[in-house]
Amino acid sequence: MNEIIAVDKENIFEAARVHSISWIDSHKSFCDKNFVEMHTPEHQIEYISNKMKSRTEFYMLVDEEPVGVVSVTGNLIEDLYVIPLKQRMGYGTKLLQFAVKKCSCTPSLWILENNKRAEQFYCSNGFKKTGRVHSVTNGIDEVEFTMMDVVVKPMETDDEKKGKAYVHWKAWHEAYEHIISKDYLDHLTLEQCEKWAFEWSDNTYVAIVDGKAVGFVCFSQNKEVEPAVGEIFAIYVLSEYYGTGVAQKLMDLALDGLKEYPGCELWVLKDNPRAIRFYEKYGFKSDVTFKELKSLNATEMRMVKYATEN
Repeated sequence: MNEIIAVDKENIFEAARVHSISWIDSHKSFCDKNFVEMHTPEHQIEYISNKMKSRTEFYMLVDEEPVGVVSVTGNLIEDLYVIPLKQRMGYGTKLLQFAVKKCSCTPSLWILENNKRAEQFYCSNGFKKTGRVHSVTNGIDEVEFTMMDVVVKPMETDDEKKGKAYVHWKAWHEAYEHIISKDYLDHLTLEQCEKWAFEWSDNTYVAIVDGKAVGFVCFSQNKEVEPAVGEIFAIYVLSEYYGTGVAQKLMDLALDGLKEYPGCELWVLKDNPRAIRFYEKYGFKSDVTFKELKSLNATEMRMVKYATEN
C-alpha cells in the first residue's frame, strides 16, 4: 500500500509523530536545542489540530506505515516532512507533487534560509526564490519560493527555433568544454545550430521559462533496428537551470511520447558522468556498446531502457 490520505482525528497522532521525528531531524543542526526539543508528538498534535481548524488541509503518506506528511492552505504548501529512514526514496517528491495539484494557482512555500537541503529539494522540483524574506525566530529568516512556470511545447515559431539553437550552442560549450575536442567546440557556431534548428524541427520540444527557451528534447522512432524502438536523440538544458526540474519535464515528455515502443535508447558521451547519472535515475543502463567520434575526440556509449523496466 502506498497512498496519501487526509489526516483526521483517528490518525492525527501518527501524523504528529512523523512531523515531530522529521522536524527534529531536519532542524537540529541549526536551531536552538531547547526550541527543537519542544517539537514532541504531543506538541505537534496541538499544532496540526490548530492548523486544521484554520482550514488547512493536512495529508499523510502511508506505505505500510506512515512515512511523510504535508499541508496545503490555499496555494501555500507547508509541513512537508519524511521520516529520516525513508528519505531519498521518492516519498518527498510524491508528497510535493500531490500538494501542488491541490493548489488552484501558483504554489508557494517558505523554508528557513539555512535549510540548504530543503532548498536543494524544492529547486530540483521546479521552485525558485521570489526574493521575499521574513524573520521567524532566534534571528533566523524564512525565504519564500514559488513554483517556476515551465511550459514544454512543440517547437514551432522562428523565435522558438532560434531559442533552441542558442540552448544547443550554449549547452555544448557548458557541458562538453573538458570532454570533447576544443577545436570542434571552437568551430561550433550559433549560426550552425540555427541552421540545424530550422532544417530539423520535427519531434523537437522546447522548455520555455519567462518567454525564453531554456532547454529542449528531440525524440522519435529508431528505424535502423528491428523491432523498432524509441530513441532520444538530444536533451539539453542551460546550466543555470540544472537542478530545477526542467530536464525532468523534458525527459518525462519524451518517455511518454515513446511509451508505445518496447524499449528506448540514447547515446551519451562516456566521459559525461553527470548526464549518465541523470539517465540512470530513469532506468537507462549501458548495454556496453560504444562508438568512437573522431571529430570530437570522444567516445559515445549507448544506454537502453526496456518497457518492462518501467
